[in-house]
Amino acid sequence: MTYKSKISLVVAIFLAVAAIMFFFVFPRFHSRNVKLSLDVSSQRQTLEQLLQQQRSYEQGKKDLETLKTKPVQPDELFSRDTRVVKEIKTLEDLSKTYALDMSLQVSGTAKDAQKVKSSTQLLFVPYSLSVTGPFDKVLAFLDSAEHLSFISPIKTIAITAQKDGIVKTTLTADFYIKK
Repeated sequence: MTYKSKISLVVAIFLAVAAIMFFFVFPRFHSRNVKLSLDVSSQRQTLEQLLQQQRSYEQGKKDLETLKTKPVQPDELFSRDTRVVKEIKTLEDLSKTYALDMSLQVSGTAKDAQKVKSSTQLLFVPYSLSVTGPFDKVLAFLDSAEHLSFISPIKTIAITAQKDGIVKTTLTADFYIKK
């Protein structure tokens, strides 16, 4: 083989390898780099979110420590059971439906609720409810109260006649809450 043919063969092999690299290998490397770049970017976003959540958690712990020195403690602000709030709202809405004046006194909180004598984890909070209005509307209110979406057995009921067909009905019952 002559010197020129050897150089031509080396140049042809070099051009063939370069063509293979540019048309097949480098595009694959590029697509892998793009994919890895996107993965790294999404992982950075996830890391930033986690760091933000951690900072928020740490700030919350600091805030709770600060609140422990205040006269009103966080545990005293809200009942742990929000169903009682929904039940009270249901009773208020029912009295508004029949255009009755309602007064409700709850005798306790979820924190000091007594356990129901059974094997379940039910607690009860006693309450007293007074509604005042026309006799027929009070009866309709009591009828509707029997079919509410929560269990609240009535212990006592007292109906007192006032003037011009207006009656005042006072009843005592219990809200049941699940521990």
